[in-house]
Amino acid sequence: MTAVTGNNIFALNFPVPKFIDAGVSVDANSLKRIRDGFCEQLAKTVTFSKSSMLPSETRQELIEINTEHKENGWDGYDALPIDNETLEKAYIFLLALPRSIPLPEVEADPSGEISFEWYKSPTQIFNMRIDKLNMLTYAGLFGADSVHGRKYFRGELSEDILAYIKKI
Repeated sequence: MTAVTGNNIFALNFPVPKFIDAGVSVDANSLKRIRDGFCEQLAKTVTFSKSSMLPSETRQELIEINTEHKENGWDGYDALPIDNETLEKAYIFLLALPRSIPLPEVEADPSGEISFEWYKSPTQIFNMRIDKLNMLTYAGLFGADSVHGRKYFRGELSEDILAYIKKI
């Protein structure tokens, strides 16, 4: 896996090609070490330039979640830890939001997920959570109307979810 960083907040993992190592000679092993070293250096030099589009407050919220919610029971009860995979998914989710959408409040959820909330009033609210498997769970209240559901996040938000957020 190649690590890509966003302003050194945390590593984002993307797959790199798998190599078949059939050679067993000294030269083959030497070439494998050189290749692996090259891939490691390449991973350290790649940056996510879009990360600067996130406001410093949002980046700070992610940093705080990363440092304060890593242990079981971080809420004083039975909260699951927020792992790096979930944090990475949340970061990618935030980068996928169109610029026309206001950024949500970002919080750790006791379920081990990251929560995003758009709030206007007690009757105008949309909440969404993402887990390390890219599953979005959402619920919204729009006056007398409500919605809820689950969707797999594939790097872009579906039109219906964008419409729900825009209602707030």
